[in-house]
Amino acid sequence: MTFSLELLREHKDSAFIVDARNVFEDTKEEVEWGFDYFLPELKKTGCKIWGFILPEVSDIEGEIDLWTREIEKNFQVIRAESYSDILSKIKHKKDRS
Repeated sequence: MTFSLELLREHKDSAFIVDARNVFEDTKEEVEWGFDYFLPELKKTGCKIWGFILPEVSDIEGEIDLWTREIEKNFQVIRAESYSDILSKIKHKKDRS
């Protein structure tokens, strides 16, 4: 995860996309690290979009909702079923602005 921060610092205005299709629930420590360290550092990179690759219905909806509520405080969240779907949604939003 920290390498992704380096890449985002080098490539301004990039989106951070998480493939969460095969993710299991985080531990309390992982959530704390994510909320207290990773998300603030991600914001400093200039990233504005967080994408979740997820099936329409996921086994970890509760955890995804927890993360989404926190992420939406500083980022636009896009959820889609594939990487290409997220890129299409990003492009569509940029075209409308």
